[in-house]
Amino acid sequence: MVSLMESVFWICILLVLHTYIGYPLWLWFRCRRIPTQEEASTLPEGDIAVVIAARDEEGVLPAKLDSVFASTIADRIREVWIASDGSTDHTVEVCESYQDSRIHVYRFSVPKGKPSALNALVQRCSASYLLFTDARQPLEPDALEKMFRRMAEPGVGVVSGELCFRQDGSTDGCGMGAYWNYEKWIRSKEAKIHSVPGATGAIYMMERKLFHPLRTDTLLDDVALPMYAIAAGSRCVFASGAVAWDSPSDDAKKEHVRKRRTLAGCLQLWFREFEWGFPRGHPIWWAFLQHKIFRLLVPFALLGALFANIALLIFGEGETLFWIVCYAITAALQVIFYGAALLGGSSHLTSSVFRVSRLFVLLNLAALQAWGDALTGKCRVVWDRSDKDES
Repeated sequence: MVSLMESVFWICILLVLHTYIGYPLWLWFRCRRIPTQEEASTLPEGDIAVVIAARDEEGVLPAKLDSVFASTIADRIREVWIASDGSTDHTVEVCESYQDSRIHVYRFSVPKGKPSALNALVQRCSASYLLFTDARQPLEPDALEKMFRRMAEPGVGVVSGELCFRQDGSTDGCGMGAYWNYEKWIRSKEAKIHSVPGATGAIYMMERKLFHPLRTDTLLDDVALPMYAIAAGSRCVFASGAVAWDSPSDDAKKEHVRKRRTLAGCLQLWFREFEWGFPRGHPIWWAFLQHKIFRLLVPFALLGALFANIALLIFGEGETLFWIVCYAITAALQVIFYGAALLGGSSHLTSSVFRVSRLFVLLNLAALQAWGDALTGKCRVVWDRSDKDES
């Protein structure tokens, strides 16, 4: 039994370390030998259609549309299509009153969900390129140009923008700022090697001909569409500096629900396209497996490591003093880490150690719950006001 517990303990520890440290180190090592791609000097031919799915967004759409038409390449925007997904406020009226003839509104009398909205809008777009963006986050003036310029690079069919959080000093965004910096670094390295297994949902662009109609219950269009495009022989890259601005959530519960839904969407897609995590199943199967799937296995590894460590302390009579001390130290470190996570919810404890440990635990708790959501089909594709506040 002791040898079995030792195997479980070290396998679990290595999985966690590999997922969050080993894979980034591998990316860093690989990218050292790859020359930096020079930015294209010219923009590609063709026009752009801006696609926005919205529900009850009357309060944010004017600022969003202002930011779209303030783009440095606004002249390349042929059309802006907005789906009002069963809105009960003045979303439609706000769009129709906006003074630009390129704006078109498609109404759903009852909520259908974002996948249905995107499918309907793309069918009506005539431009060669699609910019998918959410209603809430305004864009930097040069964001569209930076993404469009990367479209001119050979083989690129999808370009992910960058979501940045405004900091006003009153909130730390539940630690999400640090998480996003870590995430964006990984995406930039993956794109340098080949492709990112997904895009930033708030802002990403793709060639219209690569659009793959979505199943109406798809939770993550920003992972599904890039992955289908890559499978078709294209690349998905990351445009650093192509910024959509958001305000970080100061509500840990809402952030937890949002992340749980996102992870359930990754599982939903993996269940449908299981071969994507294996050799020859997808051009970037390795990145998909490491970036998307291993993170969903980490909560099980954390639990396995904790229980195996406890079992080794209780039943490890035959171990040498050295290993008894080692397992006592690892058990103490785990208890301290989880204790710091519990204390991290206190507003009086501002140390980054408490915030990071709490964020890590919450993310993995969300992943654990996401398994139940994905297996039972619990997550809804139709969103309401609380969902949007959480996204």
